[in-house]
Amino acid sequence: MNENEVEIKQDGEIITVNVDEVPVIISSQIDAISELEEKIKSSDDSAKNAMAYVNSDMKRYQLKGKGIFKHRAGNTIDIVEDSQAAVKKLAEAQKVSVEAMKHSFEFQKKLAQVSKYLFELGCANITVNRIAVRSIEAKLTGASAEKISELAKQEMMAVVRQLKEQEDILKKQEDLKNKIKESKESISDITNRLQAKDVLDDQQTKQIESLNSAMENIDRIDAEQSQRIEELGALLNNKDLIDQKQ
Repeated sequence: MNENEVEIKQDGEIITVNVDEVPVIISSQIDAISELEEKIKSSDDSAKNAMAYVNSDMKRYQLKGKGIFKHRAGNTIDIVEDSQAAVKKLAEAQKVSVEAMKHSFEFQKKLAQVSKYLFELGCANITVNRIAVRSIEAKLTGASAEKISELAKQEMMAVVRQLKEQEDILKKQEDLKNKIKESKESISDITNRLQAKDVLDDQQTKQIESLNSAMENIDRIDAEQSQRIEELGALLNNKDLIDQKQ
């Protein structure tokens, strides 16, 4: 993994993301939400149109009777045919409503997944965090902003707020990391100095030992010379005595 890549967890797996691709990734994630919203809107519109057809088509028959005896009056064949068409339209409306509920569920699930993914992406490091915030804000205010529902916008803005709060945490972590690095460097420098001092102490100790040894040799030589001088003095004294006797 190079410096331009970060690792994040997605669906329980660790994936590698290129930092340069973050804006595109965010845009595609938000577009996916918008597409699901379009499906929900389309399904809702289809269901409403079907119900509107039933209501408008059946209103042309006069409503008679009271309570449970209420019924539409008119040409029987027309009523039967229109009732069958209405039942068919109602069935279609029900089917479309089920599809709308399905899309709505998928939307809620996708919105939660995207929010979680974008937040985890922004937690990778400060650089990615800032890119993610700018990209989300740009998407929410850009040309395609009108395609994003108010719910999705609120959710994305909540992600932005969380990412900005996370940026503060990442800054503190970065500062702490730098302080620890500086401390390690200081400790390493002190250790190196202490090691250098130990080496210097060893050298000085060896020099002192060498000087002590040299001094001991000098003392030994001085003692030997003194002994020889004494011996020579004794010999000279004996010679003087001998000379006097002669």
